Amino acid sequence: MHTFNNSSGIARFFQRAYIQYVFNYQSQSIEFSEWLSLFTLCLAPLVAHILIGVPEPVVLRGPRPTWTDRICHFKPTSIYWRYYIITARRVGSKSWDSADMAASNAVFWTGPKTRWDGSKNMMKQSRTFCTRLPAHNRTSILSGSSIKTVLAALQGAQAISTLCVGWRSGHQALSIALPTIFLPCAIFGLFRLPAALWLSDEYGYADIGSWDACVISELLESPRQIAELPDRIQRPPSSTWRSIAVKILYIAPLIGLLALLVLYFVPLQHHQVWTITDLVTQLFYLCFLLTTITSTLIHMVRNQTDSTIFPSVDKTWYTCYTVVLYLLALVYLIFASLETRRTPCGEYTTFPAQREFDDKICTPR
Repeated sequence: MHTFNNSSGIARFFQRAYIQYVFNYQSQSIEFSEWLSLFTLCLAPLVAHILIGVPEPVVLRGPRPTWTDRICHFKPTSIYWRYYIITARRVGSKSWDSADMAASNAVFWTGPKTRWDGSKNMMKQSRTFCTRLPAHNRTSILSGSSIKTVLAALQGAQAISTLCVGWRSGHQALSIALPTIFLPCAIFGLFRLPAALWLSDEYGYADIGSWDACVISELLESPRQIAELPDRIQRPPSSTWRSIAVKILYIAPLIGLLALLVLYFVPLQHHQVWTITDLVTQLFYLCFLLTTITSTLIHMVRNQTDSTIFPSVDKTWYTCYTVVLYLLALVYLIFASLETRRTPCGEYTTFPAQREFDDKICTPR
C-alpha cells in the first residue's frame, strides 16, 4: 500500500506539472544600432562554426556543384562527422604523411552522378593530381588551422560555461534570448580538438579549371591505375580498442547534450509559463541532436566510416532534414527577435517585463 501511494503521488505530480507557452511581443523599443549588435552576437557562433568547419570543394568534374549540392555540408552534423572520420582515420593508420592529411581534409566533387567523395580510394587517387602539400604530416602551431581551432575552442568553452551557469542558477529558460539562441552550436567546435593536429587547409589540387583536367578524368575512369597506387591507410577493424575509444569520444558528449537539453526543460514546478522562443529552442535542438545521434550510431554500427563525407549526404531524408533544420532556425530567429527585450540591468530575455523575472535575471549567479 505504501508503494501504491508513492506511485500515485508521482503520477499526480506529473499530471499537474506542465508548461504553458505564451507569446510576448516586446522588442519594439530596441533601436537599430542595438539590433545590429544583437544579430552579430546571435549569428557569430553559428557562422564561425560553419566557416571554420566547411572546406572549399575540389571540383574534379563538371558541372560544378550548385548551392543545393553544397548546402548539406553547411550543417553541424556534416562538420561533426568530418572531424570524427579524420580523427579515426589518423588513429587507425599504419603510416601518415602530408598527402594523406591533405586528402583527408579536402572535399572532392566528382560530377553529378558520383557526386561527393572523401573515401580511402580518393586518398590514393588524389596523390596524382595534388599540386601543393602541407609542410608536415601534422598541423603547425603557427598556422591558420591552429588559429581556427583556438577560436572554435574558446567559443565552445563560452557556450558550456553559459549553459552551466544557467543550470546552476535554475533560471536557464530566462536567459534564452536573441543573442544566445545559437550559442549552443559553438559546443560542436570542441569536436574539432581531437582532430586538431591533422586539420589543414594548406593544400592544393588540380581541378577542372586547370590544364590537368584531362589527366584527372582519365585517372578517375581507370580502376587499374587506382589499384596500383600505394595503400597507406588501413581502416582499423571496428572492434579495436582505438576505434571504440574514438567512437565513444565523439558519441558520448552528444548523448550528454541531449540529456542536458531534456533536463533543461523539465518543469520544476506544478505550472510554469515559458515563451514561444523556449518552445522553438526545444524543437530545434531536439531535431538536431536526435537526428545526429541516431544517424551517427547507425553508420558506426554498420561500419560505414570510410569517407569524411557524411554517408547519407545524398539521401533524400538528409536533404529533407537539412531543409527542416534551416526552416526551424529561421522560425527560431524570428520569434527570438520579436520576443527579446532588455532588462533594467542590461541583460536580455524573452520573458515579459515583470519584476519577478527581472529580479531572477539580474541576480548575480
